[in-house]
Amino acid sequence: MRPHRLVLSLSTLLASLALVSTTTPAAQAEVWSHRDASGDVVRVVQGAGNSSEPAAPEDRNADVRRVDIAHTSRTVRVAVRVRDMTRDGQFGRLHLRMPGGVEVMAEVAREGRDTTFLLIPLGEDEWAGCADASGRFRPKRNLMVVRIARSCLGDPRWVRASVAYGTFEGSWARSRVFHVDDGLRDRGYSVARLPGWSPRVAVG
Repeated sequence: MRPHRLVLSLSTLLASLALVSTTTPAAQAEVWSHRDASGDVVRVVQGAGNSSEPAAPEDRNADVRRVDIAHTSRTVRVAVRVRDMTRDGQFGRLHLRMPGGVEVMAEVAREGRDTTFLLIPLGEDEWAGCADASGRFRPKRNLMVVRIARSCLGDPRWVRASVAYGTFEGSWARSRVFHVDDGLRDRGYSVARLPGWSPRVAVG
């Protein structure tokens, strides 16, 4: 093959690859979003009665603004946007319900430089666990993100979610005072009421 023909062939190949990369469809997802009310954070004191009372309306650190739930063929991703996220003393709790009454809870907490993440099946004695799941905070973007592989959840056709986000006083293990916002209920979090739930979000 002559050199100029080789260059021409490479140019044609690169052009074809570029065409393929621009025409290949991205992974589809069904996305459900909720804009939460402002100023609905409550103060929860654990102990006798687990009392909850309205917190100051200016409490911005625990005030959820928006929740986005994306359900793709591979993952369930829940993003929680907060009005003014702190860099320490924060937590999020996510419940997922799926067909057949299957339910799991994900909990992510940050204290100092340490972030812990737990994924817990509810109502099951034995569970193999799941390595393909994560939860993290992005303070610069006022965002908390929980991502769970669908294979960890049994590849459900749909999921429903409840979301709580908040801050805590003192250490995570010993704290008894929390400021909490129910991300899917405009009236705020309450220990006496059921949490707000999303509708069924089907796999995209």
